[in-house]
Amino acid sequence: MLTYLEYLEKGGILEQTAFYKIIDLAWSTLQEATHGRIDNISVLPDVVKACCRDLCELYSNFSKTRGISSVSQSAGAASESVSYREISSEDIDYEIDSLIYKYLSKVKDDNGTPLLYRGALI
Repeated sequence: MLTYLEYLEKGGILEQTAFYKIIDLAWSTLQEATHGRIDNISVLPDVVKACCRDLCELYSNFSKTRGISSVSQSAGAASESVSYREISSEDIDYEIDSLIYKYLSKVKDDNGTPLLYRGALI
């Protein structure tokens, strides 16, 4: 699992308290997505740590916005306009899945099995 120091070294921006509230959720998400194979890596590659960092920040952002995301912003001479849209659970799942695939699609565990492997090797 990612430590707070490693998180900061990877450019993490969350306060320590916020990190510890979210890291277990981020790690369990990675365990689920990899069917536990992430635990079969003795030394976590930097790409796995970066994925965990970004998952922590993604979860933090979703909890702060509570389902509302700014989609456009424009400023005029005397007024400012901001539009919002609700974030659905499908949007959140898509962001999480995309993030995990982006980082882990080429990573293998210590046994040589791709972390995201979901089928039979022929």
